[in-house]
Parts: sequence; C-alpha cells; structure tokens
Amino acid sequence: MKKILLFFTLILPLTTAEELKPWANALKSLTPQERDVIVNKGTERAFTGQYVQHKE
Repeated sequence: MKKILLFFTLILPLTTAEELKPWANALKSLTPQERDVIVNKGTERAFTGQYVQHKE
C-alpha cells in the first residue's frame, strides 16, 4: 500500500508539469500587452476607457 501511495505521489506532479508545457509555449507568442492582460490581470479600471464617452 505504501508503494502505491508513493508511486502516485511522485507521478502526479510530473504529469501536471507536462500539461503546462503547451501553455508556456503559447505565452511566448503573445504581445507585451496581451501578456499583461492574461498573466498579470492588467486591465483598465471600469468606466475609464476610450469608448466610455464615445458618441457618433
């Protein structure tokens, strides 16, 4: 039983690391602005954008 528990304890983190590799490669192709929004949650404050008072 201990061997099985040890096996899963060691293998599960390795499988998770493999799943993150495509995500890391996708982040490399982003522009600096896209990376700021996706990674750092860098968005503007509400009602401060350039389209708030935009009228045609």
